Amino acid sequence: MTPWLLAAGDFVPIGGMDTANHALASYLARRGEGDIHLVAHRVSSDLSAYPSIHVHRVPRPLGLHSLGEPLLTRVATRRAREIRAAGGHVVANGGNVDAGDVSWVHYVHAAYKPSAAGALNVAITATKHRWYVAAERRALTGARLIICNSARTVNDVIDGIGIDPKRVRRVYYGIDPVRFRPTSDSAGAKAARLAIAGKGSTRSSLRGANCVVSRSGTRICSSPGAARSWARGRRGPHGAARWGSG
Repeated sequence: MTPWLLAAGDFVPIGGMDTANHALASYLARRGEGDIHLVAHRVSSDLSAYPSIHVHRVPRPLGLHSLGEPLLTRVATRRAREIRAAGGHVVANGGNVDAGDVSWVHYVHAAYKPSAAGALNVAITATKHRWYVAAERRALTGARLIICNSARTVNDVIDGIGIDPKRVRRVYYGIDPVRFRPTSDSAGAKAARLAIAGKGSTRSSLRGANCVVSRSGTRICSSPGAARSWARGRRGPHGAARWGSG
């Protein structure tokens, strides 16, 4: 059976790329075709419970990505050599490891210019960005295959980094039909549509979504727990929406 190594910051069923990482690891484990090694800072308990999954946990000092990622790269590089020597496959997120196999790109650092306030923060942010861009370029340049999550990411990889298009593939994220599904409550669906359009009530019930904010500022939450999470500040970027179970 073929061993696999997956290297990424997090394998948890929340967030964007973290959910995708989790789904890939779960799929490979359920197929039962070989051992799966996960090099990560965080791995959900449902994954670590699989007998075929071996977790190589890497610390994230002080909760800082800039301190944790070099450690993750070091561990993943060592493990990747072992897996490749055994005839296995390595799938790594972006610049996490230069293994010469498969790189799964969710975001291209070279395509964005970060911003910061204050001279010290500007200097720190610029230094980290240069490190990310260099690691990303090394990994993608040496990758056998690059999988991108969107057409925009494909363009960023080809135009921004100069990768041969023949080595790049676009694969969109899938959908979990259990967690994300249309509401069966027609009244709730109608209220949600009205609220998003800037009309209607501030109360509704949504299935498959935590909270939605309309253009008029109306907030709709799927449950009291979602409302409490919102109150604690756990919402999506720009306050537009946060999707998922809970």
